[in-house]
Amino acid sequence: MAVGGDRLSYQVGDRTLMLNGNPLAEPYLAPGSQPSVVAFDVRVPEDRIVALGDNRAVSYEIDFPKGRPGTFDTADIRGKAVPKPNWLLVVAGAIALGALLTLVGGCLGLRAPH
Repeated sequence: MAVGGDRLSYQVGDRTLMLNGNPLAEPYLAPGSQPSVVAFDVRVPEDRIVALGDNRAVSYEIDFPKGRPGTFDTADIRGKAVPKPNWLLVVAGAIALGALLTLVGGCLGLRAPH
């Protein structure tokens, strides 16, 4: 959602969270769901991130008693973002795999006892 130095905010009744003063598109949220159940305005400290789930009314990553999202230390992040595969690469890979399997099948067919 946000990284060190970003400002993340929400006012109850708004349609979106605001990231650095701009509406944040969240296409993964279910239609009609609220971006948050509480109002908040927080500047994310350096070396921290804010990560929110997609069902925020029942999630536990928000520190509601303090009225703001909780932050996580970037040193605790173990994974990395992986780009989606390009559809052209997927199709090319499928064609190459099909050709390889056809070749292997043909060779096995020729070597089979008659």
